[in-house]
This record gives sequence, structure tokens and C-alpha cells, in this order.
Amino acid sequence: MGRHGLAKVKTGCITCKIRRVKCDEARPSCNRCNATGRKCDGYITPPPGVYTWTALLRANPTSQQTVAEPELRALSFFRTVVAPVLAGPLDDSFWTQLVNQVSHQEKAAKHAVLTISSLYEKFKENPMDRLAGERNLFAVTNYNQAIRYLRTTDNQETVLLVCILFVCIDMLRGECKGAIDHCRHGINILNSVDHKSAFIRDHLEPAFCRLGVFPFFFGVRPESFPVIETEAVVPKAPFRTVAELQAGLNPLLVQTIRFVRSADAYRLADDRMPKPGAATMQKRMDIDAALDAWEVGFRRWKDKRHAKKASRPDIVEHILEMKWLVGKIWIDTCMSRGETIFDLHMGKFQRIINIARDAERIVRIPRQNKRRAKFTFEMGFSPLLGFVVVKCRSLSLRVAARELMKTLAHEREHLWDNNTMLAIGRTPACAVAGAVGSPTWIGSAPRVPANDAKPARIMKPPSQTPRELESNTGSTLGDSIKNDFSPGGGAPTDAFMWPRFLSRLREAFCLDSRPASEERDMAKMQARLSHSSSADPAELRRVRRAVKGFPPESVADFLVSVCITYGTDIFFYFDQTHFVSELKSFYSDTTSRLRTDTAFVCPALAVFALGSHWTSLAKPDGANSENLPEDIDPGRVFYNQARILIADIIDRPSLQSVQAAFVLGVYLMPASAISASYVYMGLALRKALAIGLHLEPDDPGLGEDEREMRRRLWWSIYSLERTVTIKLNRPRSISQDIITARMPQPLPRDKSQKFDNVLHQIANAQLVRIIDKISDTLPCTSEISGTDPISEHEAALKEWKRALPASLKLQNIHPKSLSYRAVFHLHLNYYFSWIDMGRVSVVTVVRARLRTVFCPDERPSEVRPSIEKSSEACIKAAKKMLELFEGLSKSGNVARFSFTDLQGRSIATIVVLLAGILDRNSGYDGRVAFGLDCLRKMASGGNTTARMGVRFVEALQAITNEARAKLLTVNRKPKIQHPAVSGQTSGYGDWKDWVTNFETMDTSSDSEGEAQLSDSSSPNLGESGVTGVMLPTPWDEAAALQLQEMSAGDFRVPMAAPGDIMDDQGGEALPSADDGWPPLFVGNDDQMYLMGLTGMDVLDFTGGFT
Repeated sequence: MGRHGLAKVKTGCITCKIRRVKCDEARPSCNRCNATGRKCDGYITPPPGVYTWTALLRANPTSQQTVAEPELRALSFFRTVVAPVLAGPLDDSFWTQLVNQVSHQEKAAKHAVLTISSLYEKFKENPMDRLAGERNLFAVTNYNQAIRYLRTTDNQETVLLVCILFVCIDMLRGECKGAIDHCRHGINILNSVDHKSAFIRDHLEPAFCRLGVFPFFFGVRPESFPVIETEAVVPKAPFRTVAELQAGLNPLLVQTIRFVRSADAYRLADDRMPKPGAATMQKRMDIDAALDAWEVGFRRWKDKRHAKKASRPDIVEHILEMKWLVGKIWIDTCMSRGETIFDLHMGKFQRIINIARDAERIVRIPRQNKRRAKFTFEMGFSPLLGFVVVKCRSLSLRVAARELMKTLAHEREHLWDNNTMLAIGRTPACAVAGAVGSPTWIGSAPRVPANDAKPARIMKPPSQTPRELESNTGSTLGDSIKNDFSPGGGAPTDAFMWPRFLSRLREAFCLDSRPASEERDMAKMQARLSHSSSADPAELRRVRRAVKGFPPESVADFLVSVCITYGTDIFFYFDQTHFVSELKSFYSDTTSRLRTDTAFVCPALAVFALGSHWTSLAKPDGANSENLPEDIDPGRVFYNQARILIADIIDRPSLQSVQAAFVLGVYLMPASAISASYVYMGLALRKALAIGLHLEPDDPGLGEDEREMRRRLWWSIYSLERTVTIKLNRPRSISQDIITARMPQPLPRDKSQKFDNVLHQIANAQLVRIIDKISDTLPCTSEISGTDPISEHEAALKEWKRALPASLKLQNIHPKSLSYRAVFHLHLNYYFSWIDMGRVSVVTVVRARLRTVFCPDERPSEVRPSIEKSSEACIKAAKKMLELFEGLSKSGNVARFSFTDLQGRSIATIVVLLAGILDRNSGYDGRVAFGLDCLRKMASGGNTTARMGVRFVEALQAITNEARAKLLTVNRKPKIQHPAVSGQTSGYGDWKDWVTNFETMDTSSDSEGEAQLSDSSSPNLGESGVTGVMLPTPWDEAAALQLQEMSAGDFRVPMAAPGDIMDDQGGEALPSADDGWPPLFVGNDDQMYLMGLTGMDVLDFTGGFT
């Protein structure tokens, strides 16, 4: 029989394996080697994933450090109990992994962790406990040990980490000053580090950033607390993880609270203190815009998460959104000296409560068998809900916030003690509400029976999502569009004065939220009075006649599709899905109420008219357009009917009246931006103000879709109206300081829209806010002061462009994309803002150079370098605009009816012409020729306004050519001829006479054109005051410029060609209407129209005509 073999053991120390003897595998050196006096060379480390049974079954693994039993217990308690809860609902990896690992290597960190463990265990224990003193002694001893070891280390990473642990220790002890001092010292040390390691950048710097908020709530002034100087890039949208969301929001919150505290000097002072300067307000606007940008990224991240059908929402999302809402309220109210300013943010307070209720549902089940943390190092729900309790003036929301604090908040978060916050929020009103058991609710809530023997307690109503609230109240997006704005169908002011104001008044006096019967009767009576009466017979005749002029359904669908695709651009006119649905119902049902609803028919006609402007862009390749006359406005037939119906809906407090005026203003803009369009845009703006679109909606009866539609409509109206007034040099209509409506935000239902341009709307609104600030601070004349905040505006513009998402960068958009023109107009307005900043500088520089050459005897005008720089930036922007238009032309996206395109081409060409007086490089002739050629193409497409603009720019070209020629002639003369200035005087006189004759010719044309009026030239109006419904006539601009209620009785359109009109000098006659000045402007009273249309008005030439 063979020998019975034994399994060979491949483990053992290296020495025993070399000797081929059995090793007892004692650690750290085997006993066999020690007994024989040999040196044990240790053991070979097994590869990852390979373990021996001995290693796996070893009962007591060796520890890296030798610790006493109390320390071992405290370390175990920290790992298993304390570390997982210190971060609260946020990511706990900093405490569970990072701090635990460092505490095993650094003695200073270990003793600090032991102190935290002991303090947490005895947190708020009974002070009469006999063992409390011993545990305190343990904490104090280890705290001193941590300080002693910290003094002996030069490792900056260790110092910074222990500094954070010291902040935690003082927070557990309730030592406010100590926690703030440690935080201040830590940030100073962090800023002194020359080369920050990845460990500092990734872990310690974000922790100090989160700690940068709480000191300002405990008496610290911004100037006495350091700012983290970081080279790390703050994450921006699109966000990929929750960590990026948090890292992007935390610095914004620090900036916000620092700004709020710096504004306390003004907010808490009396009226004698001057208002903050432009730089301060610009900084506030920048912070507000950054918060809006974060929120847009947050919404996209949530939409992606929802699309991927991720698990239930993380509670971190709720805290981040609540922090954002508090930050928005902070920044919006920090300059107001009254508490009533918070009433404008009632919608945000309601959102905070709704989010907290959702969070409560998330944490309710896990907490059934789990004890809540006594202390958290991170800010949680307590200070956020406490903000609602302190600042919100709605009793029902304050009560709800206090109740949520009891279930969501921990005993102490940071330095916020929950019991203290609850005591602060226990106002007399809350006490009365709790005593009578009848607090005010948002919605319905169960009431405690009067005969219940138990004490009355506050009961929370079930929280409702916007969708649930929408279904319960019966208010849908379609209903809000079809019905009047106010809940009662009346004017919004009436709706506020009765149901909302009386309810708040009852809350203020601690009364029952349910109004008395007489109050309810008053509200119902006011609602009946405010309801618009049924249509009178005259209105019905007008709307039925307009309906007869509706195009066939296929044509209507085409016009609506074109309007949405090409006419919507960067604005919001109407909810696309809802409008298309109503239009389908209109055509499919001959008995539909829409056929007699002026509020639908008028906006529909306006949409048809606007869509007619863009049909050329929708023409298929190879389609024949010879039968379409170029001199006819295809949308005029719809406008004629819509302008009649506008009077029937103008006094209705509804969104349709705003939308109709807005769309008609956009339609008329290419033809009469300074006349009828200007009036309609002003009408839409004031109607929007009347129904409160500029205010953040706080009506709980409005669903989230309705709120968002109101925001989008408001920002579109304000943005376009403000842009046009700036471009036409008109005064500001309203200040943006009164606007509380927040920026639009993406919604899941946007995916169902044919043209989703919500990001374009947001970017445009942000840009218009910057342009408005630029226009507000720029000088009104060419005499520029030395204190203009040009650099701040330049920085704001550059930051806006850098922050554009990839989908809004023109180089990323295919020319055939539906959004190409929308993105093109965003960049066009961006470069116009640079022209707006430097417009005065260009004229100043050109005029100063010409005076220096033409008038050598005068003292030369000094042009500062800042003016030169601003002028160069303006000229560069004009060249960039022409380059954009060149790309637009090559891609075939040119539209003949576009005010933005016409004004942009005009102002860019004019700036290039002015710059060419002093310097003409090799590209000058090509740029000027291209600009004029583009204008001529627009003029040839039936756009009479463009024809007039071309002639005006050509007239300016002649002046600049003459000035250039004279400048070159004078510069070529020898210096000995310098004293003889007769030639210069004669040349300047010719220039001045030319300008005077030009103005005289225009005046002469006006007067003589008036004399040639005849009755035959006026349009043949029917009984209703409009031309035939379906018979388009040659485009008569004067008719398009008139509103019925504004037209004068003796106004007639001069149809006779002004070919016989001569100037005062007997020179050439003005061109006829077909190839020169259009007859409309012969009799126009507004003599600055040409200047405003082409952009010459904003260049401010008046300073030079002295």
C-alpha cells in the first residue's frame, strides 16, 4: 500500500517555506522561527480576492493601533451610530469613510473623533446623572489630546480635517463663538495653501463651503468673515449627479447670504440713507440669474431621472429645492424695508411646505423602527421651515411649517436648536389657532368636533400635488385659457380684494378662516358684477362675419404650423397643444361655442396673420411662387378682421385679450414698429400688468401648468416690448424692479409642443434684463462721463454668453433646424447690446477726429481711452452682426417680414459706414455692399418699410462718402496751407447744406403730399369699416397703421406718386413710391420715424449738430 499523503500547505512565513518546514503561522512572526533564533521574514500578501481559511476564521483580527477599552468603545460607537447620522439626509461618506480612515492614521483626528462620540452620546442628557461628569472628563481629555497632537503636525490636510472636527465639537457643545472661530481659522488656512491636493479640493473645500452659511445667522458681518479662494470650477448645468447639484448650489447660497447681510445696512436704516448704487444692484441681478440657471439645470436633471424611471426621489432633492426657494426669497426681498414684501412670495412659501410634506412621506416608513438622530452636522429642515415660520405672513402656512418641524427636524442642526425654533414660531396667532382648533388651511381640512372631550389639536390636511389640486379644483390648463383669469370670473383686482384679501385679513385678526355669510354674499355679488355680460347682437354680427372669413381647415392648419415653427422664435404666444386642439374643434363641430367666442376668434385671426408673414420659409424646394404678388401683405386680410374684434375683448380680464394684442403687435412690427405695433405692444403690456402677470402667482387654485404659462407669457411680452423700446429709443414702460414672476422653467409637457423653445425664452429674458440695465446707466448724449459702469455690463454680457447651453450656441445648430432663427436672434440681440453700449462712443470718436482735421483752429477734443475702447467694441459687434446675416443668407433663412432682421441689418450697416469715415480696410466695401444688398432684398419683398429704410441708409452712405473724401483731401494738403481754411469751411458748409436740404425735401414732401390728397386715394370701406374679407388688395400701409379708435377723421392715405415734388433748390425730384420714398411717410407726423427704424436714432447724432 502506498504512503498516505497529506495535503501540502502553501501558506506560512517566507523563512519556513524556504526551509520546507511546517509553519505555525503566528503573527506578526511565527513562533518556530523565534524558537530557533531565526529571523522571520513575514508572510506573502495574497492577491486581492484570495484568502486562507485561517485568515477568514480568525476571531480577533489584529488592530493597527493599541487602544484602551473606553477608547475602543467610543470608536465603535462613532462608527456604528454617530458617523452615519452626522450628515443628516445628505451624503454620509465624509463621516463614515473619510473621517474613519484618517482617525486610524492620525492621532489628532482619533482624539477629536473620540470627543465627538462622547459628546453625542451624552447630548442633552440629564445633568443630574452621576456618570455625566465622568463622560465629560473623557471628552475634555481627548479634546486636549487632539490639540496637543495637532500642534506637532505639519500636514495641512490633517490640520484642515481636524479643524472641521473641532467645529463639530463646538456645535455639539452649543458654543456658537467657538464654532465660528474654528470655521474662520479653517478657511484662512485653506486660502493660505499654495498647492491644494486632490484630497483638499474634493473633500475639505466643499465641507468648508457648506460651513460658510451658518456664521451669518449668528451675528457675523460679511466683511469680518473670509471668502473661500478656490480654483475649482463650480459645477453648472447639465448636472449628472446629486453631488454636482449640491456643489453647484452651495456657493450660490454663500453669495446670497453674504449679499443679504451686506444689504442690512440699507434695509434696517431710515429713509435718509441713499439707495444702493448700480454696481450693487447688478450684483444682486447676477446672483438672481445664477440661482435661476441652477434651477433650470435642476429641473432638467429631475426630468432625466423621471424619464429613466428611477427609484423614488431622494430626500436630498427636496432639501436642495427648499434651499433654492429660500435663497430666491432672500435675494428678492433683501432691499425692502417692509415685511409685506414677503406676501409677493406666497407661492414660494407654499412650495416649501409642499416639498416638506413630500419629504415627510419619504422618511415616514423608515423611521417606524429607527431612532432619529439627535444632532446633525449639516443643515437640514429646521432652519428652512423656521424661515417660513418667521417670514411668511400666512397663518396656515406657518402652522403647517411648525408641524413639519416636529416630524422632520432634528434636535439640533448645525447651531439651530429645534426647540428654540419652535418657541420662536409659537406666536400668539398660532397659540390662538391651536386653542380654538380652527387654523386656516390651504384647501379643506378636518375639523375637531366641538363636543370632543380631548384637547383640540392642529391637524394637517393631506398634501396635494399640483395635479391633484388641479383635478380637485376643476381648474385645468384649458379652463384657464377659456375662462377669465380671476377665480370668480371677474377682474383680478376684484378677485384679490374679496376672497383673498378678506381671508388674509381674517388671519391677521386670528379669526375663523371661514367667512361669514354676509362676506360670502358680497364676494358672490362682486363676482356677478365682474362677469362679462353675454355678447350683444352687434358683437355677434362682427364675430360671425369674421368667422366667415376663416380660411379652409387645411390652410388654417398650415398657417398655425408656420406661425409656431417660424414665428414663435424666442417668445411664447400661446400653448401650442391647446390652441391646435381648439382649432380642430372649431372646424370639426359647426355648433361649437368657439364660433361665437370673440376671445378665441380674435387671437386665431392674429395667429393667421402672423403665420402669413413666414410662409416663404415654409415653401418646399422647387415650388412655384410666380402667382404670389410681391407687393401684397398676405396677412392683411386677417388683420383687418382681428383689429375690429380687439375692441370687444380689450376690457376682459383674460389671457386671451393679452395674447391677441401681443400677437397683433408682433404682426405689425415689420410695417409699423413705431406706430400701431408700438401701441399694441403697450396695450399687451398694460393688460398683463392689470391681471398681475408680472407677479409670481400665489393662488392655490392655479395648477403648475397655468402658473408656468403666465410666467412665459409675461416674460415674452416684457422682453420684446423692452427690446423694441430700446432699439427705437423710446422711454421705458416699466421698471423690472416691480417684477416678481420668476423665470420660465421647463415642464414635462413641453415635449408635446411642436416647437419647444423654453430655453430660448429663458436666455432671452436674462439677456433683456442685462440690456435694460445697460440702457438705464448709459448717458443720454454724446458727452460721456467718466463713471459709466461699462466694464460691469461687459462682464455681464460675456458671462451670459458663456453660460449658454450647447443647444443655444449657433455653431451647434444646423441651418435647416427649426430653432436656427431663434438661436440666431439670441446672438443678434447679444451683439446689439454691445452696439447699444458703444453707440455714443462711435459718434463721439468720429466727430472729434473730423473736428480736429476740419477745424484746426479750435481746441482739439480729447477722447479718453475708455471711449476709444467702447467705440472699437461697438464697431466689432457691427461687423459680427453682418457676419451672422451672411450665414443667414447662405442658409436660406432670410425672411422679408422681420423687424429684428431689418433693424439689425440697418444698425450694423450704419455703424460700419460711420467707422468707414476714419478707416476703411479691405473688407469695408464688401460689408457695406452686403448690408445694403440685404436691405434691398427685404425691400423688394413687399415690405414698404424696408424700402424706406434702404433709402435712408443710402442717404447716410452718401454723407459718409463725402466726409471720407474731404478727410482724405485735407490730409493730403501740405502743412504750409494749414492757415487757409476756406476750402474746409466750404466743404463743411456743403455737408451741412446737404443735410439741411435733405430735411427740407422731407418737409416739402410732407406738405405737398398733403395737397395732393384725393378721395379716390382712400380705400373703399364697406359697411363695417373694413375691406372685403377674402380679396387682398395692394398693401396699403396706412390702413395697417390705423386703429379705429385712434384714426383722425380727415386722415387719408396719399396714393398719388410724389414724382412732381421738388426740393427748395429746384434739384432732382424725389423718387416715386415704386422705387423711392413710400407714400405712407410723406404725410407721417412723426419725423423721427426713419431715425428710429434704421437705428440711427439710438446713435445720438444730436450732440454734433451745434
